[in-house]
Amino acid sequence: MRNILLLKATNITYAEESPHLKERILNQSERLILKDINLHLYKGQILGILGDSKRLGIVKEIFSKTLSPTSGTLQTEKSILSLDVIDHVHSDQTVGAFTRNFLIEFMRSGVTENIVDNLKYVDVYMRYRDRKLSELSRRDIALLIIELSKFVNVDIVVFSNLSQYLLPEDKAVLNSAIVYSQKRHRGVLLLEPDIENIKPYANYFMWLSHGQVRYEGGLKQGVERYERYLRERSSIKNIEEEETFDQSWKETMNEYALFKHNMERVRRKTIVTSENVNVKKLVVSVVLFSIMVASALVVMMDISFTEGDGGLPIINQSDDDAVVNESDRTLYGLVTNDSLSFGVEDYSTLDIMPIKRVSRNTYNAVVQGGEYEVSTDDFIYFNPASLYQQSSLQILLPYTHSSFRDNYLFYSNYLNISADQLKESINYDHENNQRVDVSGIPITFHLNDDVVYGISFPSQNTEELIEEYELTTENPIFRLPRGYMILYGEAERWLYINR
Repeated sequence: MRNILLLKATNITYAEESPHLKERILNQSERLILKDINLHLYKGQILGILGDSKRLGIVKEIFSKTLSPTSGTLQTEKSILSLDVIDHVHSDQTVGAFTRNFLIEFMRSGVTENIVDNLKYVDVYMRYRDRKLSELSRRDIALLIIELSKFVNVDIVVFSNLSQYLLPEDKAVLNSAIVYSQKRHRGVLLLEPDIENIKPYANYFMWLSHGQVRYEGGLKQGVERYERYLRERSSIKNIEEEETFDQSWKETMNEYALFKHNMERVRRKTIVTSENVNVKKLVVSVVLFSIMVASALVVMMDISFTEGDGGLPIINQSDDDAVVNESDRTLYGLVTNDSLSFGVEDYSTLDIMPIKRVSRNTYNAVVQGGEYEVSTDDFIYFNPASLYQQSSLQILLPYTHSSFRDNYLFYSNYLNISADQLKESINYDHENNQRVDVSGIPITFHLNDDVVYGISFPSQNTEELIEEYELTTENPIFRLPRGYMILYGEAERWLYINR
């Protein structure tokens, strides 16, 4: 059995951080999106997963290894191809260039040219090969990536909500790609928010309801159960019934006391008195006032907030040049100098180096147990525990260069692996203990303790970004759901860190 198992997911849970400061301070910052997802994907299996579009997008990112779950494990050593139109709608690559890069990622270089020659029979490729992907309709992008999936050598294919872009006459193209994958003994994950787009293809079925597995098993029984659920829901006659419909199932999704309190409030909605309402308002007012006072104290006392075991302290700003005790923790600096050397270690732009504050305007680089004085002009101060501007990778992608934007899923797969694994998998021009420069393209993988912690690449259209976010800092830092994006304005480069 083990030799036909392609992917195993165990207790996959994902919680996203709230953008609201108050909720993070009150330790209510995580909102469960997925809870305890377990699945096995075997060779030749077509697993249809039904759920809402947002949660299916998270499932795709986790199973493609571009997003780490909050808890749980994903076990696979197989190659994974993720097909999602949204990943390509902003690409400035031509269809021809995108196709070549797509094939190079998943095929041996020697066979790429032969495959490109065979694409002359693919209508959407021939019609648009000199056009940019961003100029194509979403339907044409969907047809293109579906056709390309037949030409690559992968073990698992994820079809992410592609049916929504296809016309009825296009369904034969999707069916052909799925049948082809099954004949090649691939595993197929078919992610769709509409069960009608799953029924013609899947041989196994999973229903995600409010982020939990509500059914897993045969397709026929699963469809019957889901349709029975829809009939029950269609019998709802008013808003009150809709709020309490399926309540027991919703309650199991979120374990936070606040969520359960809200469910109780719905039950008591019709019997709440004006006196109770006033009491609640008083309690809320007291809590908010306490938060405001505590926040003011935090600002005045310059208390450092840390984030778990990996959090680093914010060094207190003192009015004198008193030396910081040796017991204080180390901070991070992102190098802005093209060349820095400390002993045998060489650093370059956006490499990370541990720094220690010695006085108000003096820092030391901590390298191999030794300390070297550095100028504040040589680095960008970075503290993962700070409250940076909230954003997401998808929002910031339009402001990245096409070398990363068009292939970010591919390059993100190499984050948080060892340096040796990285160098075995890519072609590179230069490497040292701090970085590995990819051959032929302006992308650099950054290392810390022989682990890939980040990727740097060129930026573009940052004037629009600065205007949209009303940024005043020269080197803005954005907090992502599971990492950071740091813009070094002078060099016009991004550093993407995924935790």
